[in-house]
Amino acid sequence: MVGVHGDTRVVKRGEAFADRVLGDRTLARLATRLSQASLRVLAYHDIEQVEPFRAQMEYVATHYAPVSGQDVVAWLDGKPLPPKAVWVTFDDGYPSVVSEGMAVLAAFGIPATMFVCPGVVDSNQPYWWHVVEAVEPAAVPRLKTVPDAQRREEVARLGELISDSTGAPPARPQLTTPQMQSWIDAGFEVGSHTWDHPMLDRCSEHEQDRQIRLAHEWLLDRIEPILFAHPNGNWTTHAEALLAELGYRVYARFDHKLAGPNPSMSRLRVNATEDIDRFRAIVSGVHPLVHRLRGGS
Repeated sequence: MVGVHGDTRVVKRGEAFADRVLGDRTLARLATRLSQASLRVLAYHDIEQVEPFRAQMEYVATHYAPVSGQDVVAWLDGKPLPPKAVWVTFDDGYPSVVSEGMAVLAAFGIPATMFVCPGVVDSNQPYWWHVVEAVEPAAVPRLKTVPDAQRREEVARLGELISDSTGAPPARPQLTTPQMQSWIDAGFEVGSHTWDHPMLDRCSEHEQDRQIRLAHEWLLDRIEPILFAHPNGNWTTHAEALLAELGYRVYARFDHKLAGPNPSMSRLRVNATEDIDRFRAIVSGVHPLVHRLRGGS
């Protein structure tokens, strides 16, 4: 009988084989050529390893046409994008995007947008899922589906368990204002990701308004915010109506699809740790297509 670790190795070998097949260079070139009018919006989070990310950005710079959020807004207004356009985005505003990623992006001349949650900027306050992962990792998916008030109560309870066992509340250094300013000064963009990252479709309309307006007002002191990414990709028509009212031009989702010229913009889920075969499959559009055919969401 194959043990747990054996099963894991078999699964990983199978995934690696699938990545090599889907990331085949000839297949990737064909898929890219057939979908060259579509925009590829890469949705990252943090940068855990620099070298795989560097290889990904080198591949983008060599084979695609990197564009900025402003270019995307101009596209929505009718200005064409170059063929094979790629927009690089980062959710949650992790410090590693600045400390590790900014130099890589600059080296390859790739614009990028970082979506931040002002409620945690300049703090050691972990995001809610980091608290849950420290105590009960399996609960994270479930807590994404419950009403927002219930999620906050459960996360607070788990945070108290950590404090009771260690004598201190959980802590995680977040993005600082100087780091964000250095990102802006280097020519990169910042957008909104709500105040503190709730699932908007699990919030009341009042809480959706509060989350969006608080973040908007904070950002107004620093930039003109017109780019927004839904936390976890969870969106509502109410939230998008308010975003349009406030002047946002893009409300990015997280649905692993190539994007068309629609403010409710699709993005491709990608990690900075992906090997180049898997990355090639994702950015070409092959992986998203197979993902949908297999019933993925």
